[in-house]
Amino acid sequence: MGTKGYKHPGRKHSVVAVNPDGSIAGYFEFIKDAVDKYGMDRHSITDSCKRGTICRGLRWWYEEEFREIYLRGEFDKLKYTLDPNRDRLTYHFKKGHKFGNGWDRCSEEKKQKRRELARERAMQMIHEGHKNFGKPKMEKPVRCITTGKEYDSLKACSADVGIPQNQIGRAAKLGVVTHKKRFEFIEKDSPKYLYGVEHIAFSSSPCKSTIEALDKLTKEAYYSK
Repeated sequence: MGTKGYKHPGRKHSVVAVNPDGSIAGYFEFIKDAVDKYGMDRHSITDSCKRGTICRGLRWWYEEEFREIYLRGEFDKLKYTLDPNRDRLTYHFKKGHKFGNGWDRCSEEKKQKRRELARERAMQMIHEGHKNFGKPKMEKPVRCITTGKEYDSLKACSADVGIPQNQIGRAAKLGVVTHKKRFEFIEKDSPKYLYGVEHIAFSSSPCKSTIEALDKLTKEAYYSK
């Protein structure tokens, strides 16, 4: 078997496409030929050969494995059943299908009750403002220690200072500097104090001397602990 690389190309794989009844739907000397004909990616065919998944409504086998099964006469091993709830080509669940067999086993009375509960919950979430019907995100108020400004969320802070949210969150969590600024998470309704130093929330951007003074006081209070 060859080693994959520029000078040592990988071993070619001939593949066989099999119908649900076990008959041969097609033979391809190269996976690329199957990709060109059926229009899917080669990884889908590889997954079907290795894991037994369905690709374009067919089960795929490497030629070596298929030949061994065929010569042993184990034709039942080649047969399979397609899920009627899935699309034959993409094998994704069909539109409107309720995921899981539990829904199919429910009585009509129970299905109606679950529909009413889902409708009631949806209306409640709409009135509460959660129109994405997902779990509401917990916004964390954050304070820029360097400037003294406070924000209701990382998003608002990022929009103002021009630093990505993930970098601000990391700096606030680990207590490190990012883009020459320090940040911290603050609790709602908590005193605006950090290490004994009160931080002022400015309505406008403070001057450079004020920022340097606040930063100096913060560092002195921090290292004195």
